[in-house]
Amino acid sequence: MPVLRFSAPAIGAPQTIASERRDCKIRPTFIMADNTGVRGTHTAVAASATIMTDANANFGVNELVGFTINNVTTGNAAVITANTVNTVTVAVIVGNFNLNDVYSISRAAPAAPADRTITLRDSFTTDVSDALAAAAQLIDKLTFTVVITGCASLRDELKDIELLGDLQCFADSADPNCIITVGYEFIQN
Repeated sequence: MPVLRFSAPAIGAPQTIASERRDCKIRPTFIMADNTGVRGTHTAVAASATIMTDANANFGVNELVGFTINNVTTGNAAVITANTVNTVTVAVIVGNFNLNDVYSISRAAPAAPADRTITLRDSFTTDVSDALAAAAQLIDKLTFTVVITGCASLRDELKDIELLGDLQCFADSADPNCIITVGYEFIQN
């Protein structure tokens, strides 16, 4: 069963999880949405005052610029100036990032984090028939809310959902603090 994990994307730029296959339908098998924030552990052996490394991270390149990284272990924080898939760069942080230091990443802006409304959508193009042109179809299959600092896990709610085209997922607002994991399977027609 394929699984995809990503930060909550905005409505206008949904994450396409599984692409349309003409010989089968797509069924989501589970969804987990974690709205508690980005966190992990510094995995580099060398201490650094400017670079936090997490070999298990999967950040979007530079998606965290302007956010604050908190070294939970030392209690220090700094504003992120750049990031790669598994590193975060700051100008300098007091106390360094040391092996196994726990970090969290949050918005640097004063706006408070918010509840997130997550939507699963079926996206497909109809066939040409009876002189009608092919048309794009977007059908919302499931919408649910994940409260701030909360987590939602859905499995039974998905058992009757089948998609004809692309399985897309998005939130009411792009939010790197809300991590969504979706499992799915292809079922033969």
